[in-house]
Amino acid sequence: MKDIAKAMGVSTVTVSKALNDKDGVSESLREKIKEKAKKMGYVYNPIPRLMRNGTTNNIAILVSKKFLVRGYDVYFQIYETIIDRLSNKGYYGILEVLSKQAEFDCEIPRVIRESKVDGLILLGQISEPYLNMISSQKTPFVLLDFYGSYENMDTIVADNFFGSYMITSYLIKNGHKRIGFVGNYKATSSITDRYMGYLKGLIEHDLDKDVHRYLIMDRDPSGTPIDIDLPKEMPTAFVCNNDEVANTLIIKLKEMGYRVPEDVSVVGFDNFEKIQNLALGITTVEVDFITMASVSVDIMIKKVLDRKHNPGRQLISCRLVLRDSVRDLRKEK
Repeated sequence: MKDIAKAMGVSTVTVSKALNDKDGVSESLREKIKEKAKKMGYVYNPIPRLMRNGTTNNIAILVSKKFLVRGYDVYFQIYETIIDRLSNKGYYGILEVLSKQAEFDCEIPRVIRESKVDGLILLGQISEPYLNMISSQKTPFVLLDFYGSYENMDTIVADNFFGSYMITSYLIKNGHKRIGFVGNYKATSSITDRYMGYLKGLIEHDLDKDVHRYLIMDRDPSGTPIDIDLPKEMPTAFVCNNDEVANTLIIKLKEMGYRVPEDVSVVGFDNFEKIQNLALGITTVEVDFITMASVSVDIMIKKVLDRKHNPGRQLISCRLVLRDSVRDLRKEK
């Protein structure tokens, strides 16, 4: 401010008032001082003032590392949406990746230890002990794309149960009676809901007798992908817990000599655009990740401004997307 004051021929007090938009300086002089500061290479940094006021205008996005090492980039899309939404609201986003060991040890996130953020968006599935530790901190937070039997935790999730019920019912309406499910339903709350929606569709039509025979694991309990082991007696259709798995399954089926959908029908979940790279379009359920991410930001900022804000569980609707991976068996009767 002394350098600017000297260059402008005014006092440092006048420069300070001009740069901080305080009274006591005419608008014309204020603009001249700001323009001079800009030409001299000075950039306004709001962080020191925000820190003095007890806020940073930073929101952290905490995601488990296991969700970033897979080939499926849906969480990067969610992260990008969160960053854009935060920027539009005048906030900054900081990504912190949670390692398996840090989660097991319930290690406090660095952004919280160093008081770098006003709030925390937890993305993906995170263990209950770790969430209990987060709850013991003073930083407000929301859960995105997962939930559990946790008290007083706000969460934003897709309507996975109904979406899976809807796509399973679609297969049944197309004449399929032996329908498998590909996914470890114990891995995440989202896959659990998708499995339960699949079960509801089967139960309603009394098709659940052989359900365990057609349950195929796609990952181990830690979430690490494993090879898909197909049953000896093949069903006529598979419900996959996401489009990446559906893509992998279609490739495996073709390698084994099966045609999709002529021999086996396959459906997915998410309608993630980067997975739509097969010559065969996958019938799937579209999840509105953009809305999920945007709602999480809106809730997070409201919680920062009002610690009593507690909207609870927010459910984002899904829709069925029909493509070419399902065979209509009714036409053969």
